[in-house]
Amino acid sequence: MSNLFLNIKNINPEISFLEFLKLIPIPILVLDQKDEIIDANIQAGALFVSERSKLYGKTLCEAAGCVLKRNVEFECKNSRSCVFCGFHPSQANTDTNNTSVLEGAAIFNAHSQPVWKDLLIYCSRVGASDKIFNIVTIIDVTLQRDFERVALLSKQRLALIGMHSTRIVHDLKSPLTVINGYADLLGDRVTDAPNNALIRKIMDASKRINFMVEEITDLASGKPGMALQFQSFLLKPFFEDICTGLQCQDWCCIDIPETIFICADKNKMELVFWNITKNAKEVLTSHSSPCITFSAIEKNTYIEITVKDNGPGIPQELLGKLFSPAATHGKKEGHGFGLFGAYQIVLHHKGEMEVDSVPNQGVAFIIRLPKINQTDPANNISSLKL
Repeated sequence: MSNLFLNIKNINPEISFLEFLKLIPIPILVLDQKDEIIDANIQAGALFVSERSKLYGKTLCEAAGCVLKRNVEFECKNSRSCVFCGFHPSQANTDTNNTSVLEGAAIFNAHSQPVWKDLLIYCSRVGASDKIFNIVTIIDVTLQRDFERVALLSKQRLALIGMHSTRIVHDLKSPLTVINGYADLLGDRVTDAPNNALIRKIMDASKRINFMVEEITDLASGKPGMALQFQSFLLKPFFEDICTGLQCQDWCCIDIPETIFICADKNKMELVFWNITKNAKEVLTSHSSPCITFSAIEKNTYIEITVKDNGPGIPQELLGKLFSPAATHGKKEGHGFGLFGAYQIVLHHKGEMEVDSVPNQGVAFIIRLPKINQTDPANNISSLKL
């Protein structure tokens, strides 16, 4: 709608002004100077769950089935007030557009059940045939506003993690230092090989936790870069160590040739696959035959790694935002940060990460990492493409 006072005199007489408005594919209503509806298009009728002819002679709040005008017991989101009641375009002292968003507008169906809508309303005053009309255009922005709210909550949640990350790291590092110290002391005193191996595992796990905490801190702080320490390592023993560390080796099938290796930051890649495997283990705890399969295929320019479980799968509504911060599902202690961090690490390796899920058949995470020149990996990765 234009911000100008419109004088409609030159419209083709064969097409009336109101008929022209009906061709526009969004809800449009024409109100007279009493703020009563004198015409509406089909889309407006659909919005107000009514035949458009039944809207004639009603105000907007009456068209929406205003609870203040009927004996309907109803807990309103707006302190039992109708957001349409205060909408009186004819009382405006200006000929320019009035634009507003009605949040939590209740539109009632034939059974007096409310449907909540967030509506963006444009109102323009129009002159036609020496009469004044108010053209009201209504756009349903419920989905957009819901998305904005979710995005804001995710941003606030991530900011909260970043704000407290320094304290978290400090609080965790003290007990980790104690664990490492006692484990080192035991290592000096214990001489038999089996116990020494267990002590080394304690120390390795402690170091891994310390690394994970610092990695989460870096990600939460929003640092633009990520320092990568490249090294070549074989994939099969790499995944064997992860499965042993998570104590799910009896569930795991590692179908990877002995010779396949990658050149990457091993500590960061361990964080990636540790998160994926840990998530798979958690969803399979009540499964009668749990199975986590690891496979790898060597292509011309990249290595494709797949981690697949036979769990319940991931809901379709979550798949599109799985790698976003604070996206989580079905985990009481889940914060939605693990896969977000894993995704960022893969991206910094110039790789790709995707997920394939089939209900009741499991989830497969596919990671593609480029083959890197081992002699100069840091310079080589900047120009890589899969």
